[in-house]
Parts: sequence; structure tokens; C-alpha cells
Amino acid sequence: VKSHLMAGIAHGRQVYGFSFLDNCKHGANINIESMWRICEDTLKREGRLPRKFYLQLDNTSKQCKNRFLLGWLACLVQWGVFDEVVVSFLPVGHTHEDIDQIFSRLAMYLRHHDSRSRIEMMDGFASSYKSKMGTRPITAHIEAVANISHWLETYLASMEPSGDQKGISNFYQFKLYKQDREARMQVREWCNNDDVWTGLNPWKPFHAVFKRIPTIDDLATVPPAQRKKKKDHTEERQSRIRRDVESVIAARSVPDAHVQDLR
Repeated sequence: VKSHLMAGIAHGRQVYGFSFLDNCKHGANINIESMWRICEDTLKREGRLPRKFYLQLDNTSKQCKNRFLLGWLACLVQWGVFDEVVVSFLPVGHTHEDIDQIFSRLAMYLRHHDSRSRIEMMDGFASSYKSKMGTRPITAHIEAVANISHWLETYLASMEPSGDQKGISNFYQFKLYKQDREARMQVREWCNNDDVWTGLNPWKPFHAVFKRIPTIDDLATVPPAQRKKKKDHTEERQSRIRRDVESVIAARSVPDAHVQDLR
């Protein structure tokens, strides 16, 4: 079973790293969970969140540029967590950013150090990088992920191409704000002053995110976490994995404190 690493930078504040196992389905929910944990930690540290939230993400539809992540950000605006959210995506071929340096430092660390468990991997992540603020990354293991994407299906208006409406894949910057008691979205192709903010339909000034506006109380209906589906999740395969784990523990002298994590 593989362990994956999600990283984020709260610029001028802190660097974060989150591990999650291969049985958690990849997609918007992992990003939403990681982003919310960063916001939660910022709130605890500073006593407040900035009223305007700038977010930069990879230009991938599976985890980042999709209606579920945009819908969740619209929820945060609808509920007053932020007054405005601006989301930017880097163009294809130009996706090298400061966060890449974090993974580069980790890769160099792993050339000379073992990573026999999630604990050692995250310890390596924290020790291999120091931010410009002089701080080490904050790390945590994500054990469960709320199925926000499934929950949002009931509330979101379509963001697919239809008639004059373009799909979200055509744009690289999104702005979410609240007006007349509803969360609205504006888009533009590029992050420059020459492009005008419009709705997904370029002839309209905005796009209404919700067909039915969710409330905070509606979060009580969020279903259990999604799990990654695999055809070979048989008892025989699971037994083989357990045997392999025990072999690794015996052969690699795994510290006692990490043995339970592996199991």
C-alpha cells in the first residue's frame, strides 16, 4: 500500500505536508481536506483568516480545476469564511513553482535516508526543507477524507459547456464573491489586466454557482469518505500484503514506534 504526499504553502506564513494512503480516492476531496487544514491552522495561529483568499493550484482537472473544488470555495464565500476567493492556474508548460523546490529537497533527502514508514517519510519532509521564514514544515497524516464532491452534486449548477456557456477548462483564473445573498463566480482566460471578468457565458457578467444554496447545517449530510476501488482487493492479496509488511519490519529493522503505523 503506497503512501502519498500532498504539500501546500501559506505564503509568508507556513509550509505544510500531508500524507494519505492509497486507499483514499484521489481527487478534489483530498485537496479540499488539505486546504481546509491549512486554513484551520492559520485561524488557530493568528485568530483570524484574511478576508481575501488567493489560491494557486496545478492545472489538473482530476484534483484541482473541477466544479467540486470551485463549489467548495463558493461555500466558504457563501458562509462568510472569506469575502472573496481568487483561484489561479498556471498555463501548461509553465508549472514550475516554489512548491516544486520542496519536493526536490525531499527527493535529495531520500537518496541518502530510508523511509520505512509514513512517520519516517514525514520526518524527512520536515527536516529536508526550511522556509524563507526559517520554519520547518508542519506535517500530519490524513486518515479520512469527507466526501464533499458527492455532497455538492445536489447543490451545484452546471459548469459544463452548453450553448454560449464555456466549460471551466477554458479559463485560468476564477473569482468567487457574494452578491445579493448568493455566491457568484467570474472567470477570465489569463491573469492580466487586458482580460475582462465574465461568467462562463461571456455575454453574462457572472455565473451563479449554486442551483440550490447549501447552508452550514447541510454539512451534516456529507456522506462517508470515498475509497479507491481496486479489482484485486481480495482477501488473498490483503494476506500477501500483511506478510510482505512483516517481512519488511524484520528485514529493515523498523523502529518499534513505527511498526504499528506500518501494520
